[in-house]
This record gives sequence, structure tokens and C-alpha cells, in this order.
Amino acid sequence: MALNWGILGAGKIARDFILALKSLPDGENKVVAVGSSSEARAKIFAEENGIPKWYGSYEELTQDPTVQVVYVAGITSAHARSCKLALNNGKHVLCEKAFAMNLKEAEEVLDLAKEKKLFLMEAMWSRFLPPYIYLQEQLGKKAIGEVSVAMATFGLKMDAKPRVYDKSLGGSVLLDIGIYALTFADVVFNGEKPEKIVATGHLFDSGVDHTVSVTLLFSGRRIAQLIFTAGVALSNTASVTGSGGTVHLESPFHCTTKLTTPYGVKEFPLPELEHPSNFVNSAGLRYEIDATRKSILSGAIENDLMPHSTTIRIMQYMDEIRKQLGVEFDQDAL
Repeated sequence: MALNWGILGAGKIARDFILALKSLPDGENKVVAVGSSSEARAKIFAEENGIPKWYGSYEELTQDPTVQVVYVAGITSAHARSCKLALNNGKHVLCEKAFAMNLKEAEEVLDLAKEKKLFLMEAMWSRFLPPYIYLQEQLGKKAIGEVSVAMATFGLKMDAKPRVYDKSLGGSVLLDIGIYALTFADVVFNGEKPEKIVATGHLFDSGVDHTVSVTLLFSGRRIAQLIFTAGVALSNTASVTGSGGTVHLESPFHCTTKLTTPYGVKEFPLPELEHPSNFVNSAGLRYEIDATRKSILSGAIENDLMPHSTTIRIMQYMDEIRKQLGVEFDQDAL
């Protein structure tokens, strides 16, 4: 049975999403429409990606009766609003990270999905990638003993990009890429909440975060150290060390295809896409797409690997980090 997708937003990640979707077996997923704030842009996007229908508004896309699930790929500051629009029109939703601007927004959207009995998931693709699944399995088996330290760096030269520095667009290095570092730590410590979060960093002139260092302190003298920045390229690697050795996630750690472990190197090749992608390893989006399809067809309203509680937990961390940095959005006052 094919699942009919509508794409809300006509940017680079939306194109990569469609390429990844097409790498899955024929007949399982079909993109039937795209919606953009610009009809001209939607038309061009549809023609370039073989989509039969296009709309010049998000409202029209979510009202299309042939669309079963909406992939929200617009700007971060509009994620919550777009999710509500889709849910109120009876559509299941897969929403790009960061799911919302703050915890309050996230809870409102999640509550609406439960009320409507519709599937909703934050598109944190890292959690569905085979290397992350394998890492969790190995940590569960204590393959490196008792875990003590997790470390991750993520830095890209992108401080000239409006989506990162413009507060009205949801600009924030934390929301853009820092969320991947937090997700890695959350995977390593299996969703355990830290006893303390310590954050410091530098802000853009616009008042949003530019470079951030975060320390998560866990019980038993365990720790996660995370650094992310929009100013320079870093190694973009991650590691987890236990009493029996270290596992390294090769760059880029958030979508890695290679783990170096005490017991050898483990590689996870991705399938080739029919066209070059905009973002590295974005063929890996296929795993969250497949998980979404299976969840919806089973009648679930959330996914076991990326449940609503995980979105809430990470959003709580990000709210606390922003509070310590002194970063405020208009949505915080709502």
C-alpha cells in the first residue's frame, strides 16, 4: 500500500527528502503534492521533482484530500504553525528538526496530534540510521563496559546564512546543528536526564547563539561535553568512552557511515541516489521515512524510536541552554 506524501516547503532539504524517498521500494511511498508560499516556486519544484500537483500556499497543500501525511520542511519558526495546520486538516505529520522554537510550542502541537489521533514525529533522522541503531545495541550489551564520557563537536562556516542568525526565521546554532550533539548524548545515555546542564557561549549581534559549549553532568561522575558553532568548520566527530574502550563516530557524526570500535571498524554504506543531494549522506533520510510509513500503517500516533517524550526531553534541554545563554525568542513570551 502506497502512502501519499505532501511536501510543505520547497527548499534544499525537501529535495533531498524526495530523493531519499525514491530510494525506497517502488509502491511504498508517493509524493503527490508540494506547497510553498510562492506558487511559482512550488511549480518549479514540482516539475523538477516529478510531483503532479503544486500549491501556492501551505493551507491548500494541507487541504488536498489525496495527501495522507505532510512532511514539514519550512523555516524553524513556522514549524509549530505548519504542524497545527496539517493536523487540523486531518493529516499525519513528519516535522523537520528543530520541532519547535520552545517547549511550550512543542507541547501544544503534540497535544493536538493526540487529540486528533494522528501520527506526529520530529524528523530526527540520526536516530534511525543503522550506525546509531548499532551503537545503541552495543552500548546496551556493554561492549565498551560502563559508559563514562561522551564528546561531540559540530562546526560549520554558516554565520552568513539568515536561517542561522535571523531570529525571525528561528535562527540559532543550537536549533540548527546543536540539536544533533544533544541527540548523540541522549542516545549514549539512553534518555537519562542529566543532573545538571552548564552552557556558555557567544551570540550573534541579532541575539541568537553563534558558538556554544554545553556540559551535561550525569550521576556516577559521567559527563557529556558538546561544542557547536556557526563560525568555523570543526572535526564534526563524536566519541563515547567506557571502562572497556572507545567508539568513534567518523565525520559527520550526525549522519555517519563509519564507526571505529575496540573490536574493529564497522561501515554502513548508503544507497546511491538518482541525483546528487544537497546535504551529505542525505540518502539516510530513507530510514525515518520508512519508519513513518510503518507507524502510520500500523495505526500508531507516535514512533517507538522517536516518541513524543524524546522531543519533549530535548526541547527542555534546549530551553535551559538558551536561558543560560540569554537567548530569547518572541515565542517564549506566548
